[in-house]
Amino acid sequence: MTASPIHPGFMALHSHRAENLLDTVVAWLQAHPLGPLEEEVFIVQSNAVAEWLKMALANGLTVCAATRVELPARFFWRTSRQVLGRAEVPVELPLDKVPLTWRLMQTVPALLADPAQAGVYAPVAGFVQGQGPGAPALRLLQLCQRLADLFDQYQVYRPDWLQAWGEGQACLIAGDGRRLPLPPGQAWQAALTRLLSFEPSEDPDTGPAVISLSPEADALYHAFQLRTEAALGFGDLAERRAWGGKLCGLSLRIALTLHSLA
Repeated sequence: MTASPIHPGFMALHSHRAENLLDTVVAWLQAHPLGPLEEEVFIVQSNAVAEWLKMALANGLTVCAATRVELPARFFWRTSRQVLGRAEVPVELPLDKVPLTWRLMQTVPALLADPAQAGVYAPVAGFVQGQGPGAPALRLLQLCQRLADLFDQYQVYRPDWLQAWGEGQACLIAGDGRRLPLPPGQAWQAALTRLLSFEPSEDPDTGPAVISLSPEADALYHAFQLRTEAALGFGDLAERRAWGGKLCGLSLRIALTLHSLA
């Protein structure tokens, strides 16, 4: 089957059942096959959805090949590297979960062994050094994997928290913009974020760098966040509060995706 011409455009499909959307995508892919050595690119919101999509595509298309399924951050980073060049953007995301896991494995033990940090990191030390299944080294690895996943979610759903913590503000930012004191048992998250803050490096291949929103885009996002989260409590969006906690992060992902593809 020869590849059919595909005209640039945008289609928004809605359904409360992912299976219906999948059937439509499979039919569209079969009607518009790509040429040799080309690959389809899918952007998904989680690793779980990525695995489900790959298995579902294999079931619908007989085989899932020449297909790239990525999280938004990885897609943005790869595209930025292609557009801006390797001299501007390093190979790896500085806060990608795999390298961040090993960075935490290198950083956390020294923090737990530092008497000056004992009070701040006591909750973390209790998990690693406490009584439980597995050796301390295994529990340390499990902890670092969970923390890497947590910081990955913060980048999407609570970038304002990470920014405040990186600036030395131990607080939580509520939906209406109020800054609430960070509970003492969670102070280690802000302290660890400051240690993980990255500065651009002169070495594009090994040094970390951060691609951030422009001040204008960041201001628009926070204005949207304040309006939406306030309305989710008792306003005109109250009936959506069951899923509204993820609305701002989801909308930010969609907005960034469309902006980068435009």
